[in-house]
Amino acid sequence: MKCYDHKTWKPSRNLSCRPDCGLLDDEVQPYVVQGMEVNSKKLFPWHAAILRKNADGTCVHICGATLIERNVLLTAGHCTTNEECLPYNTTTLQIVINSALSSTNLSQYSKENPEDVFEVEEIFRPWSFNLKTLKSDIAIIKLMTPVTYTETVKPICYLLKKFNRIPPFNITGTVPGFGVTERGEVSSKLKYVHMAVVPKQDCGTISDDTFCAKSNQEGGSLCYGDSGGGFVLPSGGKDEVTKYLLKGIASGHNRPKGRQCDQSSHSISSFTHLDSHSEWLLTVLQNIYSEFDD
Repeated sequence: MKCYDHKTWKPSRNLSCRPDCGLLDDEVQPYVVQGMEVNSKKLFPWHAAILRKNADGTCVHICGATLIERNVLLTAGHCTTNEECLPYNTTTLQIVINSALSSTNLSQYSKENPEDVFEVEEIFRPWSFNLKTLKSDIAIIKLMTPVTYTETVKPICYLLKKFNRIPPFNITGTVPGFGVTERGEVSSKLKYVHMAVVPKQDCGTISDDTFCAKSNQEGGSLCYGDSGGGFVLPSGGKDEVTKYLLKGIASGHNRPKGRQCDQSSHSISSFTHLDSHSEWLLTVLQNIYSEFDD
């Protein structure tokens, strides 16, 4: 794939093309249970929070998501369904972007900052998605209205041809999230943790489209609410600008439901490998943007 001057990807897709995808204006420090707090809105400008509306008008944070196009995000398939695998009604979901430094809970932030809140138009999941095994645990969220790119709202790079394999053992990626903290509460601020890919035999039973990683810092791990967030890696050669690339989507962790999240460095989390679903993803995106085809 190549980005041409008229800002479209050719020849495999006709989508918006951003040469500044995956760029950070601030460095990610080397450290969401006991994760490092994000200290700048310019960190992880592609991360979004998924909120579910309650009958009383309040909202609860359920998962993370990653912005890949102006009106398209990626998340985990299980983030878009209930425990019976029935899809959430799109009218009950909200996407909150640009809330990294929120000093209050996400529900309150969404009320005070309506310009950062987006309604969901449609959700797409692969036919092979299985809630029990978490096979094909990926979903596309289409927004009703597109976001405006700014210094603090940018898309992540994805499906780069020369980086299409599952990340090799011991390579370190970074995962942001608003998930449950060591105190058992949803974090009011975005946090992030560095995680190193582990051998597949350490993962337990996982599907072929999955890889696993664990924190390389004592006290860092993913927890409930961090699902759907992006596992991102820096890409680029020695003399190239560093761009971050989405490689995985947080899917599961090795602890029983209801058990307190592990504060040790031995908690392994699984990630859906994005490139394993490239054909499905590009097909859906082409359908979404079919009205713009030449």
